[in-house]
Amino acid sequence: MKSINIILLSIILALFTPHLVYATDDSYEKMAKTVREEIWKWNLSAFKNYAVPAQYDTCSSVILAWHTDINVTAKNKLRFNPVLLVSMNSNLNYTNIDRIMVKINDKKALDNYSEFDFQQFKKNNNLLTRDVLTSVFGARIIKPDGNIIEVDVSQAVLSIDKKSDKQRKLAISGLQIGDILDYFIFEEYKMESENGMSNIFLFFNDTPVLSYSIHCETGKDIITEYRVLNGAPDFTSSNNPETNNLILDLQTSNLQIVTDDIWINPLRQLPIIRMKMSYQSKNNVQYQRDLSQGNLIKNISFEQIIKDSESQACFMNNYASTIKLFSNSVKKTKELLNTYKQNHPEATSEDIAAFAYYALRYFCYGNIDKNDNIIVDSRRNSRKNLFSLLCLFSLERLLPQITNERFELGFTTTNDGSKLEEIFNDNDIYFIITQSKNPSNTFVYNSPFTNAWHIPFEYEGEQVLPVAVEKYDNIKRIIKGQKKNIATLPKLTADENIYAEKIYVTVGNNESDLIIEREVTLDGHFKEAYQQVLLLYEDYNAEERKYLGINKTLFDEMQADKNLQKLIPDYKNAFAKARKDQKDYFKKEAELFHNADIKEIIEYEVINSGIIHVNPEFIYRTKYVKENLLKKAGNNYILNAGLLIGNQLSLNQAQRNRHLDIYMGFARKSDYTITVKIPEGYKVENVENLNKNIENICGEFKSKASVNNNELSIHVNKILKNNFEPLENWNQLLDIMDAAADFNAQNVLITHIEE
Repeated sequence: MKSINIILLSIILALFTPHLVYATDDSYEKMAKTVREEIWKWNLSAFKNYAVPAQYDTCSSVILAWHTDINVTAKNKLRFNPVLLVSMNSNLNYTNIDRIMVKINDKKALDNYSEFDFQQFKKNNNLLTRDVLTSVFGARIIKPDGNIIEVDVSQAVLSIDKKSDKQRKLAISGLQIGDILDYFIFEEYKMESENGMSNIFLFFNDTPVLSYSIHCETGKDIITEYRVLNGAPDFTSSNNPETNNLILDLQTSNLQIVTDDIWINPLRQLPIIRMKMSYQSKNNVQYQRDLSQGNLIKNISFEQIIKDSESQACFMNNYASTIKLFSNSVKKTKELLNTYKQNHPEATSEDIAAFAYYALRYFCYGNIDKNDNIIVDSRRNSRKNLFSLLCLFSLERLLPQITNERFELGFTTTNDGSKLEEIFNDNDIYFIITQSKNPSNTFVYNSPFTNAWHIPFEYEGEQVLPVAVEKYDNIKRIIKGQKKNIATLPKLTADENIYAEKIYVTVGNNESDLIIEREVTLDGHFKEAYQQVLLLYEDYNAEERKYLGINKTLFDEMQADKNLQKLIPDYKNAFAKARKDQKDYFKKEAELFHNADIKEIIEYEVINSGIIHVNPEFIYRTKYVKENLLKKAGNNYILNAGLLIGNQLSLNQAQRNRHLDIYMGFARKSDYTITVKIPEGYKVENVENLNKNIENICGEFKSKASVNNNELSIHVNKILKNNFEPLENWNQLLDIMDAAADFNAQNVLITHIEE
């Protein structure tokens, strides 16, 4: 009876513990009304100045003032736990308010600010935790004569109306060009599933921001960490004399205007503050911190983030060793390795390591479970994140057992994120496996098709910290082993990242149609995105089985498993549908190539999958009907020959006025060999328009055309030598892009030969 009473008490505590839940629209509106009244009372001097300097009259919109107000507190709370009956949960209360005043100068800005979507309420519940988000929107219009009209937010319509999810859409009626819109978004989170919240403050915008201020107040149990990047202003800190809460304030003006919208890395180029506020108590300690200097930590050390990452690595290693899927995968890989070594006595340590890499990839990514959703089309081809990490740690655990080579766990970053020396939290760190004698030899699972020894482009040129792991200490959550010197990961050259097309073009039965046949060969960093779209699980599963020496088919194995037998008909149907739908994916690929619709797909096939490094090229062929590239002009035709290489990037004027260094992903080489069959009785004129020759320090664009035996032959070569260019090289890079865009615009005349 006593245990039953404890259970009843736990359930009562779970049910009646207060939560911010506004169950009805009436109760929500009462709360929202109070919030609006309080926020409109804010005594913020920047929100009293309605004047806009004349220099900004030509801007579409101008943000006169922007204020962010953040408040974070936390406490422990008794909750029902289905295992322990009663447990102590952390309860993080986080409030964020953004209030913005913007001047509307033209129709574009009017359209942009005439409608708002906001999340009124969202609740996530499970047996252990509850998370609740409630938000309030408020707006008022300030007319040129100073008259203030508050927008009736109660007129917002519910776009989603569910018990745990309510979203609203509001039209700002009465807003006109010349008005000032003063609005705010209030968001309140009550969370038990997380013990921290992250923020990123941007000190730049694509439109002028005349005044920007931030106020943060955090409770005494909250650890506040932040990092100032790229010349961003800093906070001033103080303590609330009544509560001793930490207060951070920042006031700045005239934020940097940034119009560069392609090939940028904000975390390395633009003024930013990254912040995390976490609850640390005896009952909830995610990361250990030295708090001897207080709860404020500015520019946290590299060593501390590596410790956090070690903790994550310990968790991943332990997880990978205990989850049945991954422990069984290691066991099956060892069995395959025994056969492989018997059949390949000449195999080197690198060969054995690569075989193990592919075997684990096959078992982890290709696994079929009775509880899985049956997904065998292109959606299956992007499985990564936690799945790929567990696969990697399974390999890291296996390698010392099967090879004489030493491999190490590598901590690195991505070239679209922070530099290694500027990492802010363990989410900035990515794990790879590096060979001790040559850190450029790496293993990483980026997708089901990543080759052994291939470094994905996002890691190229990045620094890596190798750690020779001796033991994962799961109690202290640290790695015991030797940290090596930081190394730099290599980059593939443009000649190793190949996009090559052989294109054969004939005129169709309809005079405006072209029949285009393309054979595309991809290597290096080009291929993975196309593999994920065009490959079928049924095909690459069979190819992997053949490479690994698995004689049974997928359905043979399913037939031998009583849990999977009944799924065979469903999988066969799914395979058939995926193969039928593959035609649509090839059609989308052709439309992406031309940046326009195509009329009809005639043929398509994958010639080589490129999923194994010994045969790495991804090759496919497609044949289709394309309209609008050939136009009738009397007895003659105009052929837009320049578009046969696909749509090339053309920059608008704003994009041409570059202000930042250029991050382009990876170096690359594109090669097009085009043959156009000229109809009998016709000849080609203006061929010289297709000849171009631009070469500089950034790369080249070269094209040459000729006519032989009633065929127009065009060869185009485009090279971008580097994945990064300094701003000083922008004009040279622009010359190459302009040449490609200009080639796109070139036509040739196909004229009828008079008899």
